[in-house]
Amino acid sequence: MNYRIKRLVISFIAIIIIIILFMTWFYPFSNYSIYQSYNYKPDSVMVAGYLEDLNEFKISLEKDLEHENQEKDGYINFTVDRTQYILSLFDQDWLVSKEPVRISKRDIEDMLFKVGNVRETLLDLIAREDYTVEQRDYLVSTIKNILYIEDQLHVLKEGKGTSRSSLRIQIHNLHGEFMGAFMMYSSFYNLIRNPIENE
Repeated sequence: MNYRIKRLVISFIAIIIIIILFMTWFYPFSNYSIYQSYNYKPDSVMVAGYLEDLNEFKISLEKDLEHENQEKDGYINFTVDRTQYILSLFDQDWLVSKEPVRISKRDIEDMLFKVGNVRETLLDLIAREDYTVEQRDYLVSTIKNILYIEDQLHVLKEGKGTSRSSLRIQIHNLHGEFMGAFMMYSSFYNLIRNPIENE
């Protein structure tokens, strides 16, 4: 009898372990997953192009910040000043890495926090600054992109039953959305840069 009970207990434990391993592999963000994370493999060609644009943007911003610091009249270009903080959203490790990156639920929560801060900053820009119609259109489009990213991050955060294959598609699309939002913001920023360059 004892032998039979031992076998039943061992079989039960083995089944539980197999179920947990199954859930960990096929449903990485489920409550039963051990790690609650997903290894994302980015498109290295896409990242290379993005990095080139991002580095170019950083150089332009550094010049503009230097120019702002040299101004003697005390005027601060609010857009230039805030862009240095907005940029950190687009310079996250998982966006610029050509190697596989582990994304956990905690990482998604951190992204949500950063996206929320940038959304507030962009709304502040549109309320405080006097932009041309074209500049405002690009800024509004950037805000729409950020709101969409925020929605997608909430879907990822709440998606406990999302399969590995669905996660791959969702995170890849999210990667593309971040890149698209950056391109939209950099187009906006380049429009406001022209007066700075001509000074």
